[in-house]
Amino acid sequence: MVRFARRHRLGVTAAAALALTLVGGFTALARAFAESRARLAEAQRAEAIRSFLLELFAAIDPERARGREVPLREVVDHGADGPETARVLLALGDLHYWRDDPARALELQQRALAIFEIAGDGYRDDAAAARFNTGTALRQLERFEEALAVERRALELERQLAGDQSLAFADVEVGLALTLLDLGRAEEAVALAEHALAVRRRHLPEDHPRVADALEALGLA
Repeated sequence: MVRFARRHRLGVTAAAALALTLVGGFTALARAFAESRARLAEAQRAEAIRSFLLELFAAIDPERARGREVPLREVVDHGADGPETARVLLALGDLHYWRDDPARALELQQRALAIFEIAGDGYRDDAAAARFNTGTALRQLERFEEALAVERRALELERQLAGDQSLAFADVEVGLALTLLDLGRAEEAVALAEHALAVRRRHLPEDHPRVADALEALGLA
């Protein structure tokens, strides 16, 4: 799935906070990615994150970077406070999520969401993704009511952007179904999981991991 990796960005304030916890530079980040990649459910997601981050580091002046590790602060500051930086921090937030640190992931995603919303209509797709990611982290933190509100809004945004037959819409449906299950609302969860499964089967082969995800959500319900 490309749920986290496919949309990302943030600002200077987040850069400072991020630098405090991930200060090892390019080598440390690469090592963190290598460790987390083994735990991802899909190689596609891992490759998407890896490619994105490598492109980011490549954007730094090679003359300044040569012969030393590139501090993460420098990488983030390189994007200033625009949407591109928000994409970077959401990518890093993805790594935190898959390394079982949803609290840190949530912080990054919420900051990115604020940037995307300020950026306007041109970043509605990014905002929808950031909102979805935020809901996922909230669910992992067992803040289920908050997750429910965020994911419902994300679902409506995806409906407006791509319609209810899109894979992005189905992704949010699966997450929302899991949140509803955690809240003991199985009937609502089943309806969402069934629709998500039908959409994914229409777009993807039966052995695709996203089909398996939807089947699992339906089974849990």
